[in-house]
Amino acid sequence: TIYEFEPMKALLRRGSSAESNEFILTVMGENGHPRAFCNNSTNSSPCLEIKVWYSKEVGDGNGGDLLPFGKLDRVTNSGVISGWASDRDEPDQAVGIEIYVGGRKGQGGTFIGETTANRAYSSVEISGNVGFSVQLPNQYLDGQARIYYVYGVDTDSGQAEELRDSGKSARAFAVVPAARDFYNDNVLTAINGANCSGCHALSGFEYDNALFQYILSPPPPSGNRTNFRFYEAMNGVNHAGGAYNGIRDNLAQVWDRQFQ
Repeated sequence: TIYEFEPMKALLRRGSSAESNEFILTVMGENGHPRAFCNNSTNSSPCLEIKVWYSKEVGDGNGGDLLPFGKLDRVTNSGVISGWASDRDEPDQAVGIEIYVGGRKGQGGTFIGETTANRAYSSVEISGNVGFSVQLPNQYLDGQARIYYVYGVDTDSGQAEELRDSGKSARAFAVVPAARDFYNDNVLTAINGANCSGCHALSGFEYDNALFQYILSPPPPSGNRTNFRFYEAMNGVNHAGGAYNGIRDNLAQVWDRQFQ
C-alpha cells in the first residue's frame, strides 16, 4: 500500500527539493489529497521530518548528490517512448535514460534500450534540452500489452532513478506490408478520387499516418474491424461528407490484414 516504505520513498524522490516533492506536497493537501497536515508550514510536523528524510535519502543540495528527476510522458501505439529528465546538480548536463519492460530495474525487468535526454522540450513544468524520444525494438511492436519503466541516470554517480509516471502499460504495433499494400491499392486510390482534398490534407491518409491516427482508434482488443474511427467515418458517423460504403468495406479488410 501507499503507507509502506518503498511507495512513500518513491513519492519522496519525485520532485526538485525537500519542499517540492510529491510526498510532502501530498501531505500538505496538494496533488488532490483530501486532507492537509503540517499546519500549512513545512517546518512543522510531519513535514519537518519529511524534509530531514529527503536530505538523507536524496540529498540536501549542500554537497549531497541529488538524483535526476523527470517524467515519462507517453508510450505511443507506434512504439515511441518519450518524456523528459534533468540532473538537479548539473542541469546543463544531459541525463542518460534507461528503459525496462516487464518489471523494474533489479526487480525482474528486462533492459531494452537507452538514450539521452538532450532534445528540445517545453511544458508547464520544465523547458530546455531535457527531452527524450526513443523507438522500441521491433520485437515489442507485436500488439501485446506490456508495462514500460524508464529511469534517469545520475551524471555523477551513475545511479538510476525511476521517472515519474514510469510503469505505463501500452500496446505497440508495426506496419504490416500486406495491409499497407491493400490500403494503397483499394482505399488510398478511392480517397484520392472522392474529392476528399476539399476538407482534408491527403498526406494525412498515407497508410503510416492513417494507421496510427485513424485505424488504431481504438486499438485492439477494444477496437475491431467495424468500430474504429476511420471505418465509422466512412460509414457516415460524424463525417460531413457522408458515407462511402466501398471505402468502408475495404477498410475492414485492411484491419484483417493488419491485425489478424
